[in-house]
Amino acid sequence: MSMQFIRAHACGAGRDPLRLLMLRAAIMLATAMLAAMCAAQDAGSEEEPEEEEAKEAAPRIVQLELGAGGWRTSGNAAKLRQYASPAGGVYVRELTLQPAGFPYDGYALLRLSGVGSDDAANGLELGFNGDRTRIWYHGARNRFYEHTSLVIPESNRKTEGITVRLLPHPDFGLTWSYSVDNQDRYFEAPREATRRRIRQWEMSANGKVGDGNLGVTVSDFRFYDRMLTLPDTSVQSWSVNGLWSQSPEADLYGSVTGRTIERSGAGVGRVNEIAAGGTLDMGALGDLSVRGETQHMNWPGMESSYVTDRRMAETMLVSRLGSMGMRLKWQYHEAERVRAGGDDLDVPKWTVVSGRMAGRIGKLLRLTLKGSSERMWQRPQMVMTDTRSALWDARDGLEIKLDGSGESLQGYAAWKFQRRGNTPRGTNVTCGTATAGLTVNLAPNLEMFGEVAYETWRGRSEAVAYPTLGNFMPDSRMTALGLSYALTQSTFFWAGYTDTATNNDNPLLLRDGNTRSHYLTLMVRHRFASGEEVSLSVAPWTYRDEVDPTMNLTATTVVMSARGRF
Repeated sequence: MSMQFIRAHACGAGRDPLRLLMLRAAIMLATAMLAAMCAAQDAGSEEEPEEEEAKEAAPRIVQLELGAGGWRTSGNAAKLRQYASPAGGVYVRELTLQPAGFPYDGYALLRLSGVGSDDAANGLELGFNGDRTRIWYHGARNRFYEHTSLVIPESNRKTEGITVRLLPHPDFGLTWSYSVDNQDRYFEAPREATRRRIRQWEMSANGKVGDGNLGVTVSDFRFYDRMLTLPDTSVQSWSVNGLWSQSPEADLYGSVTGRTIERSGAGVGRVNEIAAGGTLDMGALGDLSVRGETQHMNWPGMESSYVTDRRMAETMLVSRLGSMGMRLKWQYHEAERVRAGGDDLDVPKWTVVSGRMAGRIGKLLRLTLKGSSERMWQRPQMVMTDTRSALWDARDGLEIKLDGSGESLQGYAAWKFQRRGNTPRGTNVTCGTATAGLTVNLAPNLEMFGEVAYETWRGRSEAVAYPTLGNFMPDSRMTALGLSYALTQSTFFWAGYTDTATNNDNPLLLRDGNTRSHYLTLMVRHRFASGEEVSLSVAPWTYRDEVDPTMNLTATTVVMSARGRF
């Protein structure tokens, strides 16, 4: 734990007793980790030296992949760089180092990706995995643009983190993790830019106690926005959880959690939560589990309504019905909402029933069924001219999937339906998705696959004048085709094509509402007898927006790579 980390969390600790307590716990747990690491290493060096010497050392692995890429665009290049910029120039696509000399149950690893190219997403992974010690560091960076045709600054994101896990005793483990997420995002006006910083750490200790297990966790989460667009937020949490195995047929578990939430300009809020439950093995009837949760929230004065208490009860049965596995679940929820001003109280109540069945039908097919239904039977009233509830009081879902495989083909078909409804206001929104895929082995060296997906949205409300809710509901479809062909035992060809389209009435003539895109990717790979590989990929893509032509894109990306293992 660095001094910078300690100083950052020590500032203001005297003003917050919980923060001071968590800081002390952090230092104590970190000290225990270091001591346990030293003890584990000493013990490992003293116990059974002859057996350790007999262990076979892991081989050294050095894998290097170099890439050279370039791309050309016509139109809106920000669409191509919406998530990450394609690599340009010569760069290290991947470098993996795994030195020799470690025992068979441990290894060290260094992996780099995208090094040498400012365009490519860069990554770093460094780790040591021993018998009772695991230390892992990761870092990543990528640059991208928001989806717009206007000239705006480039957005970027950098993340890094470290995780340390120790097992000083077979029945006791310690974990510490720390991560930082920096993201600068720039949008077109009038949306303001954000420069967010997220810093969080977590420490936990878990061990066996008698016939059960006990765990303790403390964590700290900090969010900052340097542009002051979003409020700074900090969350300090602690949790104690336990599991008690009363017998081979029954388990009991419970947890207690506390959180302190502070947001700039809004004061300090506190959330306390208690959960308990158990499972019972009923033999041929299956496993029965029950669980209950209660949550109390204490917030500073708010201008709008807010929830002060939540309660939930759940029971679940896992069993079998012939060859089908079955899971049935029932939940009861209620929430206490204090209205603005704190003079009145609403208690919405709702129940959720869900189930899942899955099993084989014959030798080649497998069927999966999922369904759920939620009903709010005690609705809150709104504090406005129209006092009817504005919350969804009905949620339904159904999913059916059938998949199978034979000697030369594998396929699946699925259908999913979701509905949201508000009875007092006569509002309903539904979504249906149908997908199907098939893979066919035409020859020992030739394979083809295809997939289609359709998604439809429908909506209605009390409003009957144009535009209605239904006019804003989109439809979309996707078709994908692929081919994998082994030209020789060492040369391979792969091709993939994807066609997508979205469509709706788009009464406001918004972009991204009526689009069509084509993505074609071709790749050839050759493997030499010595194990090295070379590959070439070409990807011509097109994107068209029927409403806003400035969003259109035509792009071609070419990447060559060479990989070797030493």
